[in-house]
Amino acid sequence: MAGTLIIFGYGTGISAAVAERFGREGFATALVARNSARLADAVAALQAKGIRAQAFTADFADKEAAQAVVAEVREK
Repeated sequence: MAGTLIIFGYGTGISAAVAERFGREGFATALVARNSARLADAVAALQAKGIRAQAFTADFADKEAAQAVVAEVREK
């Protein structure tokens, strides 16, 4: 297994391309952003392509929230 790629501040541009590229290489992808609806759409699109993806909602303006989401990704 290749491991897990965490994309912080996921968006529909470069982040989406990076998630798809690494996902095709066998990485699980953890998408992190504030907008849960956008994350849900992104996870569905990646999973439709056979890529393991999961969404995590967090605001990185809050240091504790950032640390918590990293711990959550590691746990899952």
